[in-house]
Amino acid sequence: IDISNPTAPVEVSRVNDVFQSFYSLDDQLGYIVEYIPTETKVTLDCSDNNWGRNIWLSEDVLFIKTGSPEAGINSGSSVAGNIVTGGSMARFTAVNNYLYTIDGSQIKIFDVNQSSPVLKNKVDVQWGIETLFPMADHLFIGSNSGLLIYDISNPESPSFNSTFSHATACDPVVVSGNTAYVTLRDGTPCAGFVNQLDVIDVSNINNPSLIKSYPMENPHGLSIVDQTLYLCEGKSGLKTFDITDNKKIDSHLLDHVNGFFGWDVIVLPPGDLVIVVGSDGLYQFDAKDKSNLKQLSRITIEE
Repeated sequence: IDISNPTAPVEVSRVNDVFQSFYSLDDQLGYIVEYIPTETKVTLDCSDNNWGRNIWLSEDVLFIKTGSPEAGINSGSSVAGNIVTGGSMARFTAVNNYLYTIDGSQIKIFDVNQSSPVLKNKVDVQWGIETLFPMADHLFIGSNSGLLIYDISNPESPSFNSTFSHATACDPVVVSGNTAYVTLRDGTPCAGFVNQLDVIDVSNINNPSLIKSYPMENPHGLSIVDQTLYLCEGKSGLKTFDITDNKKIDSHLLDHVNGFFGWDVIVLPPGDLVIVVGSDGLYQFDAKDKSNLKQLSRITIEE
């Protein structure tokens, strides 16, 4: 989409039939248009292909784990130094001339260095992958069971490096230097029961290890610039922390802005402007003083 004139965006090209339809289950039967919900207890072995999935089809019976499945696409992200210009909830991200997207249990890779994007590869990862964050030659993938790290030095053929497992929960992730920051929260289709921030050492990309976990209220998206962590706390708004010592983050709360539901946060270069995606609008904050964020504006979103 050409946005050189932001008031009149123009579609330049489109690639059709790339992403699977969530409800398209059978080439001959077509789409589900009606069903009768029935409570059923099913026990799955960890090695079962449906383990970790919220929805699956077995012998013409559709199983939905936690009510209606969620679907959505969030803003992409890119890395310029350690300034992230995208959200940690992103389900797609651009690295150089390639676009990486989540589609079910797959990562799909597009070459976007031409007038029309070309699908170059599909990589099977696992069910429950949720977010993407690029750093150097690696792709950090947040899933509902852990942090996955893939090598993208060959951009068209990502290869698995390692994983850091945690309790089942939805988990946005950002990376700064040799440290990954992951939020886990409950009250989601991921069936999680914890609310915490995990700080993970990824200096050994093949063997990530936990530095420390911090209890939080209901953490969502997050972003890091220099030594400041911006963390959305759901109905509790936005918090900023000094992470100079990542073993004492909880004792270095810089500011806490209440009064809105914080979903995801994006920091624009050079780091003085913070944009927060809320449930009721898009907020802008002046972050020149990290201990005293000042709201500049809000674009209201009405459902």
